[in-house]
Amino acid sequence: MHVWTANKKEELKLGKQLDKTVEKVLEQIDGAGFRQKGAFNLRYNGTALCHGDSEHIKIKKKTDRQGIDIYIDENTNG
Repeated sequence: MHVWTANKKEELKLGKQLDKTVEKVLEQIDGAGFRQKGAFNLRYNGTALCHGDSEHIKIKKKTDRQGIDIYIDENTNG
């Protein structure tokens, strides 16, 4: 049997709130439903929520400190 602590309950509550927030943000980006077309990095109050790559742009978390590295293919146009 697992005993839920107050912290775990708060984490679950926060997770549900973030899911709703992410849904609302994505709806603002594209009301027809978010489709990943191109690279993106979505943050909420300074916290990384998700990111996605495209064929020519790769977004990776830094391994030595906070932040991201963005790699753009040399053959990218635009």
